[in-house]
Amino acid sequence: MLFIWSFGGDTGPNKKNFARAYLVMMLIALGVAIIMSIVMAIFAAAMMSTLYY
Repeated sequence: MLFIWSFGGDTGPNKKNFARAYLVMMLIALGVAIIMSIVMAIFAAAMMSTLYY
């Protein structure tokens, strides 16, 4: 629904701006979550490699 509100032609400007801002915030949160999961996977791999030596 956010995509329809963001890019639809017959949506009010307030709802359109809200939907676009919400989508940007969701993309930022997704990016941070991906970066954090990569960092945690690297950290876990480093911890596992030290356990075997």
